[in-house]
Amino acid sequence: MALNIGANDVANNVGPAVGSKALTMTGAIIIAAIFESAGAAYRWWRGRQHHQK
Repeated sequence: MALNIGANDVANNVGPAVGSKALTMTGAIIIAAIFESAGAAYRWWRGRQHHQK
């Protein structure tokens, strides 16, 4: 569910940039993949810290 919400947020923010040709579709996918992965890794890391206490 969280991945779907994140993907929707990315689409809402990247859609206008691709539509106006400020970004290519490939560039938008790469940027989205980087930030989705970074967000997931951060959440995993924070969750592990919380559970170790």
